[in-house]
Amino acid sequence: MARVTEPQKIENLKEAAVETIVKYGYRGTSIAAIAKKANVSAGYLYRYYRTKEELIADIMSTQVDAVKAQIKNGLKNSDTIEELFYNSVISMFRLVKSEPSHAQAMANLVLAADIDHIIPDVAEIGEDMFQAILEFGLKTNEFNESITMEDVMLVFSAIPFGYINMSFKKSNDQLTSVFSEEQARKLVRLCLNALK
Repeated sequence: MARVTEPQKIENLKEAAVETIVKYGYRGTSIAAIAKKANVSAGYLYRYYRTKEELIADIMSTQVDAVKAQIKNGLKNSDTIEELFYNSVISMFRLVKSEPSHAQAMANLVLAADIDHIIPDVAEIGEDMFQAILEFGLKTNEFNESITMEDVMLVFSAIPFGYINMSFKKSNDQLTSVFSEEQARKLVRLCLNALK
């Protein structure tokens, strides 16, 4: 007999996973903790996801696809790396404002040392994306020849996502100024200075 999916329960599982990642980090998140948060048995969760990584990959695939599309669009429509980085950071800030727990979970996962093991597709997408950013920066002469794809990946991931992660420690009243256009420009300058 085929499994009958219960869309609302699946969404509850995903939200429970996001909240658990935010609270305990990737390593502190377990199937049991997610199931408890979602008020279902671990066995129920295993009916839909074989592993914690499979559930997380399902949750994050939407955000990963959105970031990938934004970068591709930015590469086509930006005249400079500065413009591309700025639009990317502003896009991240929009996610923070519209879905704060998803943004924080994504930041936690991106900053995890072994993200390519957590979500294997991210590593593949990242390499293509960061290689394209590197080539664009070389073409616009904003990067010199000594900059590598790994340099771009490190800077473009660590600085904005580190900032997002760190900013959630502030009160909700402070979040509006923390995720402002002025702060986005400051992060872009930090990224560009790191890549000089």
